[in-house]
Amino acid sequence: MLGRNEPRPDDDMAHFDMERVLDNQAEEQLEKDTIAEFDRYRRMDEWSSSFQNMYSRAALQCQMQLMQAKIQDLDIMRFIPYTRAGTYDLLRMQAFECLVDLDLAQNPELLRWLIYTMTSDSSAYVRHHSQRIFGRALAQIAFGRPQEPETTQTGGLIIEQESTTEIRQADIARRQTVSGALDALRKEIGNDTSMREYMWAACNSPALGILEMAELVDICRVLFEPISTKLTRLSLPRFWKVQHMGRGQLRFYRSSRVRTSLAPSKDSKRKREENGMPPPAPRITFKQAKNGPATPSTPSSTGLPKIHIPKPVPTTPSAGAGTGIGTGTPIAGTPASATPSTPASGGPLKLKLKFSAKSK
Repeated sequence: MLGRNEPRPDDDMAHFDMERVLDNQAEEQLEKDTIAEFDRYRRMDEWSSSFQNMYSRAALQCQMQLMQAKIQDLDIMRFIPYTRAGTYDLLRMQAFECLVDLDLAQNPELLRWLIYTMTSDSSAYVRHHSQRIFGRALAQIAFGRPQEPETTQTGGLIIEQESTTEIRQADIARRQTVSGALDALRKEIGNDTSMREYMWAACNSPALGILEMAELVDICRVLFEPISTKLTRLSLPRFWKVQHMGRGQLRFYRSSRVRTSLAPSKDSKRKREENGMPPPAPRITFKQAKNGPATPSTPSSTGLPKIHIPKPVPTTPSAGAGTGIGTGTPIAGTPASATPSTPASGGPLKLKLKFSAKSK
């Protein structure tokens, strides 16, 4: 039945050949009887199971080949009931293989069902073989399907247009090289959002082992481009405000004003300078030096200047002379011996002036 190459004419009576008509009718009856026999063997396992369901597996394989040869109409409902959980594992995998051979990738729902079985089934055997079948489905997409030439009909004349050179080169590359097949697979599936959701749900399945997860991640690496960045959105920080509640209580809260820069702005800095208090007035401090030789004044560690003013020391009045204030040198008309060599009160006074630096 599969080796027949001659197409049947639509009208058997077109050539007025009765023998040919009878032969065609006999072949059609043989095909109907054969298909009915396949169904009979397939139903036998429903009543009494054969060894490893050999009858049902062979019947499904034969029906799939007849559908590929277009001898039997395409009907995927003959295979889907055998893919449910609880069916014998070998028969279940046979049904999935038949669906893949009939181009399961064209139906997104069936492909999603295969991915769910591959990642959520309780049987490790079913999960392992489902991954193998899923790889076959991806291989069909990578190698591509045979494209029919475009045809245009004008006035009863049919013109077949061949594909362009670029399309032919891409088709040859995807069929003869591994890199070309992977690039074609990534172009067809990489932008499919539903496929991304299916694979993400599969990676989050708790039923997968380490080896199965590694194989699944390798498949994702082939199908999709890696993403190393993630866009995040954060709310802008707000300025804090304080409210005096009375009785020593303060309430701090966030204001409606947002902060758009890390450093304070120049306007806010200028406002703080304008609203600030004026610099304090210079402060004068008098310090009395310790006993000992007078030393020249040096600037303090803070950079503020010091001014020393000698302390007035009274001198002993002499006979026939007036009184005066000692400044370290004898007064005219007073003997030099009358001036004491050391101050009576321990030394001169120090005048210290402090100027506060203006804040910038």
